[in-house]
This record gives sequence, C-alpha cells and structure tokens, in this order.
Amino acid sequence: MVELLIYPYGVGVYETFLEEAMRRLASLLLGSVLLAGPVTVGPLHSQDAKLRCTLTDKKIEKCCCEQRGDKLYCPLAKKTIEKCCCEPVKK
Repeated sequence: MVELLIYPYGVGVYETFLEEAMRRLASLLLGSVLLAGPVTVGPLHSQDAKLRCTLTDKKIEKCCCEQRGDKLYCPLAKKTIEKCCCEPVKK
C-alpha cells in the first residue's frame, strides 16, 4: 500500500523511463561526437598535398600522369611526356 503512494504506477515503470532517457542521452552524445569528428579533422587532413606537378607547379593528392600508348600524358599540362612529372612536396 505504501508503494502506491510513492510510485502510483509501480517502481518498474520509473526504472524503464530512466533507462530510456539515459539511452536517448547517450545516443545523442555519441551522434554529436561522430558528426563533429569529420568536420574538425577532415579539412585539416585534405589540405596536405602529397605531390607536386613539375610542369604546372600545382599541388595534387595523387599522380596525375596517364598512360597513353607508349608515352605518359599529363592532363594538367596537356602534354605528352617521357617520364613522370610528379615529385614529392618538400616541406
């Protein structure tokens, strides 16, 4: 009888409510961390160019040279070349 005065719907209902509230809070926090991670880390990482085209002096992420027949072709300079025109960026 005392239990009905303190918890009119029983103890189990309140425990379930608290568990659900904690689950929602945890998923909200986890979601915000997962969304904030790529936003803060992504642009900083993508600005780091690994290579430089020696013909155009542009910084690139990967080698721009393409194989065309027996020769290489640089689409940035729009020229046929003998050897690869990309070199590592010097820091």
